[in-house]
Amino acid sequence: MSLTLGLVIFLVGPAFAEGPPPVSTTAAAPAAPAVASLLGDDALKDLDAGVSVRCTSDGASWGEHRAHTRMNPASGAKLLSTAAALHALGPEHTFVTRVLGRHEGDVARDVVLVAAGDPSLEGDDLDALAQALAARGVRRIDGGLVIDISHFAGESTPPAFDAKSTDAGYRPEVPAFAVDSGAFFATVSPARKLGDPVRVTTSLVAPSLLVDNSATTVAGKAIHELVIEARAAPGGRTRLVVSGKLGKDARPQGVKKRLADPARVAADLFARALARHAIDLDGRAHLHPSGDPELDRAHARRLSAEVRAGLSVLAQVTSQPLAEDVARINTTSNNFMAEALFKQLGVAGSPTAPTGPATWDRAAERTSAALTALGLPPDGFEIINGSGLYDGTKVSAAAMTRLLQLEAADTAPARAFRESLAVAGRSGTLRARLKKLAGKVSGKTGTLDDALSLSGYVPAKRCALAFSVIVNGAIGKRAAAVNRAIDRFVAALAAL
Repeated sequence: MSLTLGLVIFLVGPAFAEGPPPVSTTAAAPAAPAVASLLGDDALKDLDAGVSVRCTSDGASWGEHRAHTRMNPASGAKLLSTAAALHALGPEHTFVTRVLGRHEGDVARDVVLVAAGDPSLEGDDLDALAQALAARGVRRIDGGLVIDISHFAGESTPPAFDAKSTDAGYRPEVPAFAVDSGAFFATVSPARKLGDPVRVTTSLVAPSLLVDNSATTVAGKAIHELVIEARAAPGGRTRLVVSGKLGKDARPQGVKKRLADPARVAADLFARALARHAIDLDGRAHLHPSGDPELDRAHARRLSAEVRAGLSVLAQVTSQPLAEDVARINTTSNNFMAEALFKQLGVAGSPTAPTGPATWDRAAERTSAALTALGLPPDGFEIINGSGLYDGTKVSAAAMTRLLQLEAADTAPARAFRESLAVAGRSGTLRARLKKLAGKVSGKTGTLDDALSLSGYVPAKRCALAFSVIVNGAIGKRAAAVNRAIDRFVAALAAL
């Protein structure tokens, strides 16, 4: 996908230096009327808005309002974290999940799965690992299996996620080993007979994902009395609790829920994949670190440098290129993948030559450094997490358009960045928006109860424009009206 359907953009001259922050746009700016119209829209009454419009070819401001005030862009923060990752790692970077061990005859011993924090790891990848082991002739794994998840250190809960407690799948835990973005889909359907329990299916099936179903089927189409909750259970298990009533004539109800411990579920799924390929696992699949001091001491011996030096790579799976991860993150606004990729930048050593585990604090420092090196003003943003959930990362509208201008360059990381964006009327979170400009506008949305944003590119007659609108405040039920106002603003820019 090109930036603006065939519009070729070049950066010219030295890096654009931002001047003193103006309070609002000036009448001389080409986009000033569009900015004024947006700010005067009833949908934005009593809300705080930051707006910036910039020509990508020379960096000149075409209009702005409170453009230098750092605000909450919600998922618009993914533009910052993914840009930093692309420039730090390169669009072709991959993550490799390996199974190490000693293979003698049909037996493998001292087997360790080394998790790499692959943001896009799926159940099929675990099956591929098991299949590769079977193809080598492995029929039994002696002494159990250790799954090394130490690539990510500290809490698996990303920064700022504690601001809200929810079992929704968009607020995942992020360990170094997880499949399906740390979440699962549950579908609840009415039974054929009144009074019978409802039918419950889940996208993941594992011993650590339990289902408690006490909901019954009643007459009619009622769905309001049905309750579907995911709760943390002992031992890293997740308990799906379905209760209440569902009408016999109601449609199946589908929800996406978070896993209490995605690594525990992924370990179960790998053990099941081994069984499917006729590999007997003598013992359990243990996570390390596990939180059990005695187990962790035992695992540490197996994971020591001396033991590892004698192990061979028995199987491995390589992730898709980073550019494809970034495309999934920005097009569909995947929070798990954004946070996993963000944390990858926080490894000890360097992102391309790690010497130790990754931390959230180091990820924030590295992301900030990468963005500053790219050319963003250091006071234009504050990095807290990679996804933009809750009261986290802040950025000014001017810093956002500065990033978009820099990413209009003809380099591999910049092209991957632009191609990762949702396209108006066609893909991702913009599929149902700006349909009259279908295929011409690309960007990233952000949506929270108290924050909405849209930042991206729109072709005008004289220049390809970078724009950013960030709205904060008690938005609530006005979200649809605010988005319509922003879309009218973008349409007005396209007419300039």
